[in-house]
Amino acid sequence: MEYKILTIIFLFSITLNYLFIKIDFLKDNGPNKQTQDIHLGNTPRLGGLIIVILFFGYQVLSLNSLSILFWCSFLILIPAFLEDLRISINPLIRLTAIIISCFILIINLPALPQFNFGFLNILFNNNIFQIIFFTLAMTTIINGQNIIDGTNGLSSMAALSIFGSIFFLGIYLNDFYVIKISSVIIILIIGFLLFNYPFGKIFLGDTGCYFLGLISSYLIIDIFAQNRELSSWSAVVIFIYPLLEVSTSYFRRILKRKSPFSPDNMHLHSKIYSLIFIKVEHKQIANALVAPFLFMFWLIPQLVVPLTLSNHRIALLVILLTSILYLIIYFLTYKYQK
Repeated sequence: MEYKILTIIFLFSITLNYLFIKIDFLKDNGPNKQTQDIHLGNTPRLGGLIIVILFFGYQVLSLNSLSILFWCSFLILIPAFLEDLRISINPLIRLTAIIISCFILIINLPALPQFNFGFLNILFNNNIFQIIFFTLAMTTIINGQNIIDGTNGLSSMAALSIFGSIFFLGIYLNDFYVIKISSVIIILIIGFLLFNYPFGKIFLGDTGCYFLGLISSYLIIDIFAQNRELSSWSAVVIFIYPLLEVSTSYFRRILKRKSPFSPDNMHLHSKIYSLIFIKVEHKQIANALVAPFLFMFWLIPQLVVPLTLSNHRIALLVILLTSILYLIIYFLTYKYQK
């Protein structure tokens, strides 16, 4: 029965993506939100809205109710949706909405993951500290997922890898709910990718990035809270790429005495795009080559998470090596551009 439902969801996803591409008034006629002109033509930015609609439609039909996750998503997605319609929303308003929603979700979880820092546990496992930490962690993942949405397929491929890891966790833990939810999201991402990559017929938009970041971080926090035998560092491995992007972006802007919420074109994917474009001199080809070039970052969860679930040393080694590789590539591209 589940295979039939997933097939129906996939067909709906393909149909809606196709219709959104064909409807003229949904197309983006404004300036590109990026400071660099990566994309060509007028393209709808509502691919994420399709994922949201079909996901919660499935939730209603299968559970006959809407959970607190829906209402908190609603608070986050309204300003994101307005942005996708080219109605500018102050970044602080969007950030506030994200923090409030994440806070509500965190305090309504039956349990939170426990830290294992020896004598420091008395501080880190304090309930107030945990609520603040995991609220900010969710906020960071949501923003990180949005930051990497700069070239065709990059954010959605990273999300596909993350939800693939969540699907594996569901199988590993024999958790049917996690398997079911992650399967639906994976199918919806694939349906979107068929039209987004490599030619960018439709974009994920802020709505899609925020939603995928919210659902993935919420699921991971809940999974690791309910299964304390898992190494908590595995969660960091799963989100390593968006975490690296958001942390370097914030530090870079602060060092340059700019607002950490101001967009720029200094992300790694933006720099890689510029370097590829110098070689191929074709925007569409250069755009399409960025995601596969950065596979060593967004594909990491799929490759190593099974090895890290019960071994925090391997997880820490993966985090360290990935961070070093990221910084090396980042500074090499910076030096090459100069």
